[in-house]
Amino acid sequence: MSNIKSMLFMIVLLSIILPAQASAAFYQRDYVSSETLFNNLVTLTRLSHRKVKDKEYLKRLVWEAEMVVASEGNRWLTPQDLLGVALGESDFQWWIRTGKRWLPDCGIMQNHTPLYTRSLRERNRLCKFLKGSTWFSFVYGAQELNLYRNKHCLNPRSRHYVKKPIYRKGDDIVKFKKRYSIYKRNLYKCTFTLYNQGPNSRWAYNKYWLRQVCFVNSVEKGRYPGKNCRRMKSIGQLEYWLNKVK
Repeated sequence: MSNIKSMLFMIVLLSIILPAQASAAFYQRDYVSSETLFNNLVTLTRLSHRKVKDKEYLKRLVWEAEMVVASEGNRWLTPQDLLGVALGESDFQWWIRTGKRWLPDCGIMQNHTPLYTRSLRERNRLCKFLKGSTWFSFVYGAQELNLYRNKHCLNPRSRHYVKKPIYRKGDDIVKFKKRYSIYKRNLYKCTFTLYNQGPNSRWAYNKYWLRQVCFVNSVEKGRYPGKNCRRMKSIGQLEYWLNKVK
């Protein structure tokens, strides 16, 4: 009987501790060198069933992602964020076009062309442009992420606003750090969910950000996710994957 009680106590304790650990781990993306990222991409594409095997192309992807992130307005991003979106959206295939004929998503990051023009002719021209250049697809993708982050997630007048916690004198520093980690997680969640679903989505209930974090960690660790990331539906599954790829 005592063993059963101890097991129940451990289950309840883990159910409290794991979400707190996950909320802190989801947005902590460490610096990864260019050589490590390149080797990880080679490993991912070698294990994938896709036909992207050109090493020079993968090296160029790493260089382009680092150059886009190094610009002034994109310092909050990391190269593995952009490469994670590219892995999840297109498996590094730059020639893909999806969506409806009048609402196409194009390029390696599946950029939403309706954001930039209302004319169908201009959308098709932009789509062709994005499919022809991975560099501009990364630039447009970073611009789109910044748009959603600044106009919606950090805008107090938006219904998607993520409120930042304020530290006041006398507050418990441990509790404040926990609130701040949750804020960073929700900001990341809001930005990437709106990128996938658009500004009319209810990002608080969407699971896209779980898949995005999974793909980012796959790029960081160089471990092919298979169908695990696209089937990600809960924080528990994501925590298991993060511990698995360490």
